[in-house]
Amino acid sequence: MASLNKRKIEFTREVPIVAACLALSLLLHGLSIVQGFGEPDTARLATLAVEWHQTGKIHAYEYPLRVSPLYIHTIKLLLDAGVPLHLLPSILNWLSVIAGSLVLIPLYLLWRLLAGPFAAAAGCLLFSATPAFWLANIYGMAHLPAFVFFVTSLLLFAWGIQRSGKTGIWLTIFTAVMAVLAITLKADIVLCFGAYLGLVFCLRVSSKRNIALALLIPVVAVVSVIVYSQVMMADLPAFDGSVSTWSKTFPFTLDALGD
Repeated sequence: MASLNKRKIEFTREVPIVAACLALSLLLHGLSIVQGFGEPDTARLATLAVEWHQTGKIHAYEYPLRVSPLYIHTIKLLLDAGVPLHLLPSILNWLSVIAGSLVLIPLYLLWRLLAGPFAAAAGCLLFSATPAFWLANIYGMAHLPAFVFFVTSLLLFAWGIQRSGKTGIWLTIFTAVMAVLAITLKADIVLCFGAYLGLVFCLRVSSKRNIALALLIPVVAVVSVIVYSQVMMADLPAFDGSVSTWSKTFPFTLDALGD
């Protein structure tokens, strides 16, 4: 009991520090935010959403439908709600600013669980300074919101596999929901999904149940993004055909690794 109370006191002391870091992140990235769309892919996603909003459907297949169906759908819903088109870039940019700051909370809690508060704080500080993450914070794109849901999913999974009963079941369900939201925002995040299995071994809870869940959750997420994109565009080319076309354009060869 004394140990539990000590941990609660430590965590209570950490909350203001985490809140201050979140506020600082919002300030710094808000001051550095770009004007307009930050990259061509964001403009492509917005164009598909505008087409869907104005015509009621997406007429021609483009790969972002496979990769970011939820992001496209979210933009479309904003337009349906009456958001002016000229405000769209700013809204998407600020969405990344907020997402990039909020992700520090589950990141800190996850790393705190794995390595303690000092390592978690150091990890968040170093991670915040990496160029790719810094740039992702200042312009709108689907990968940072997807990362927020992915890290949250990992945290819930880490909690869930250490618990049994209803609590463990609900945490597992929410883990899967967060994973689905992550992959439907940016399907590339699936490349990180081996982390579920990694957590099972890092936390030394490698039961058959936990290993099965670590393998099942990515499968459920992948199926969800395939189904979602198919629902958005009924005449979407078959998934295996899309994979074949992608492989021809971007072949996986030893030469390609050094190109």
